[in-house]
Amino acid sequence: MSRKISPEMFRESLDRCSSGVHGDPFLAGRIIASGKGERKMKRKMFTSFALALVILFALAAAAYSATVIYRTVNYQGETLETTEEPREYPDEARDYDALCDELIGSVQDSECAIFSLKMSTGSEMTSEHKKQVRFGSWEEFTKFMADVDYMSVPAWLPEYKTFSARIEMDLKDGGQYEVLENRVEGPAVFRRFSFDDADAVITGYEIYLDEDDEDSFVEIESCLAYKDSGRFTVQENEKAEPVTVKGMPEALLVRSSNPQTRNRLYTYKELAGEMRVKDPHCLLQEVPDASNRESFYTKVCAGEEIRVFSGRDPEIMLKIFNGE
Repeated sequence: MSRKISPEMFRESLDRCSSGVHGDPFLAGRIIASGKGERKMKRKMFTSFALALVILFALAAAAYSATVIYRTVNYQGETLETTEEPREYPDEARDYDALCDELIGSVQDSECAIFSLKMSTGSEMTSEHKKQVRFGSWEEFTKFMADVDYMSVPAWLPEYKTFSARIEMDLKDGGQYEVLENRVEGPAVFRRFSFDDADAVITGYEIYLDEDDEDSFVEIESCLAYKDSGRFTVQENEKAEPVTVKGMPEALLVRSSNPQTRNRLYTYKELAGEMRVKDPHCLLQEVPDASNRESFYTKVCAGEEIRVFSGRDPEIMLKIFNGE
């Protein structure tokens, strides 16, 4: 599984680039052509009027699709700030996706990889493929997770016809890894590495269920994180409200009217104790001081982030961790 920036940021960037209305540059020609056979003056008037309408609609569509308004909210659903951002991906980001898919897509489940691209704007886009194990049934998944007491497992699942799951692993603090590939192509850096199961620690999982209807899917994600930012990005027409999730101090439900973004549930809980793992993003950089190598590569995980995405009734999403 490749993780671009983070599961949340990547999903929102996809929403931004795929939603919106776009003008059709060939619409005017089709409307004008449809007027053939009319009297000359009428066709001329109709053509001018149709072209004016097309221009008007195209301008409106362009204005609509150029930017989108986002709100940053907290767990109480309160708006902290409002921003207006481009709706479309820049060309560099599209090129990044193509190159990333080519490199990350070839990585085996038993391996890890990290990819980075330095943008001309100065920002950096990264993708990560973690060591993982896949499961085809709920029983296999829960059996594997039985001894992982620091992560939350769903208490209930809605009806489904297709089930798939995977767990992700990081290199534990003090573990050893082997670099398998090291590529630098202009502003892009790609490094692939591996480590033994004895040096692996489970830091996340993903469960995906669906039925025949495309709106029936449910995606459940959990990952260990440094801390809870308590900030979430929603679109202007989405409703964010605090909800109760068993075992979680706070939770936020986002109800979406846009079928491309779906409903979302966010929550977070602190771990009983900190967990230290090696941060693969540091492999993209030069170690400034060899004597400080251990601290440079260590990432401290203090809590568990949980996200649920679905086109189903939000009440069903809440039951996943609250139980029936």
